[in-house]
Formats: sequence, C-alpha cells, structure tokens
Amino acid sequence: MRQLIPREINFLNHHGIKEIDWIKIGEAPVEYLVGWAEFYGREFEVNQNVLIPRIETEQLINLSLAHLKSIFHQPLTINHQPLTVADLGTGSGCIGITLYLEILSLSSRARGQRRVEGSSTGIQMFLSDISDKSLEVAQRNLDRLVPKPNLINLIRSNIFDQFPSNLKFDLIIANLPYIPSARIAKLPKSVKDFEPLLALDGGPDGLKLINKLIAQSQLRLKLSGVLLLEIDETHKIKDLLLPKNFRAEIIKDQFGKRRFVKIGKEN
Repeated sequence: MRQLIPREINFLNHHGIKEIDWIKIGEAPVEYLVGWAEFYGREFEVNQNVLIPRIETEQLINLSLAHLKSIFHQPLTINHQPLTVADLGTGSGCIGITLYLEILSLSSRARGQRRVEGSSTGIQMFLSDISDKSLEVAQRNLDRLVPKPNLINLIRSNIFDQFPSNLKFDLIIANLPYIPSARIAKLPKSVKDFEPLLALDGGPDGLKLINKLIAQSQLRLKLSGVLLLEIDETHKIKDLLLPKNFRAEIIKDQFGKRRFVKIGKEN
C-alpha cells in the first residue's frame, strides 16, 4: 500500500479529502486527485493534460525577474517600450501567468514608492502550447488569476511556428519536454503513468525541441534578450546547438542539480 508523505496528507486535507480510497488513489499524484497544484504561492488548476509544476521550476521566475531588472533597471517601470515575453510549452500556464503577475506587482509597488502619476508597465505576454487541451487549462487559469486575461495572448503553436513573424522578445522562457526517450520507462509510476508523455519525452537525447527553439531564437531574441530553459541534469553546453553569436550558462537549482540554461546573444 502506498504511504503518503506529510506534505501530500496536508495537501489532501487542505482540499477537504480526509478519507482516502487507497485502491482508487494508487500512485496518482495528489495534485491530479484534487485538480490543483501550488506554484510560487498561488494555486493553479491541473489535470492529466498538463504537467504538475515542481518547486524547482519556481527558480525560473526568479531568474526571469533578475534578467528583466537588469535590462530595464530596477524598479520595473516601462513606459515607452513594451516588454515582450514568451512562455513556450506553457501547459497549465503557471510559469507565464506567475511571471506576468509578479511583473505587475513589482511595477505597482515601484509606482507607489516613486509616486509617478500615470506610469504603467507595458507587457506583451504570449503563452503557447501545441496541445489544445493544455491551452484550455491555461485559459481557465488565466481567467481566474489575471485581472485582465484578454491582455495575454494564448497561441496554439509548435515553438514559434505559428507566431507572427515580426515579433522579437526580451525574454523567452520554456519548460519543454527534455527527458531522453529511453529514460521515460524508468521514471516513477506517479510520473510515467499519469503525466502527459507529450510534455515529458524530449526525443533520443532530450534536446529535440530545445535545439529547435535555440535555432528559432536567433530571429526571435532582441539584442539584450535571453532564452531561459529548464533542462535535464545530464545536458551540457556542448550538447546544445548554439549559433556562433550565442553564449550559454548552465545554472543549478536549489538542490545543486544542473537544471536551467541561460542563452543570449554575444554583445
């Protein structure tokens, strides 16, 4: 019989599930059982069409905010040039929605502190996924969490294939499938038997979509823009098909694992 850890028990209790049918629950993630997952202090709707957000992925938000502050200068108050951000492979929308809300929060506090009348943050945010069912979940999270959800663009697209051709970005973030195909069968049952394979399997080396995105980013990044990706801990910079004018840096997560790569153009 499965033994739940205290976090799982508390999570179920928080959502009103106190008596557990152990036969029904099996190895199912508790987030799918209740239909919600926590990410960066907020709750997002999830189902088996989207990945369950991990605590490690929250670092993508911190890395993104640090980059945006570095190019627009702290505090984040952007009045003349719109900030353009894309979250590719958005799934539940947790990364893109969270980043959007955090930017709004930072800008709002900055305006209050500086007492700048009428200043505003212009954000062009694009969330995309190849899965219609994932986009349905993202749309519901948008409608529930974002004050004006119509200001965020939701696009069905394979990487940038269906994006307007003239769009360039200050920041591209993505948590694309990155697990090498041969490792899928070795994943915990709670992952391989319940989470969507489309969002897990990154091809033979785990880099099928990541390298496609890197190639497309040549024409999509502004000069000071960066691409922030979650990767497999086995991936190294030499595995990435970087254009000659690109630089890359691998960043470890809070547990010391190689988790992210930051890619930008050489100055």
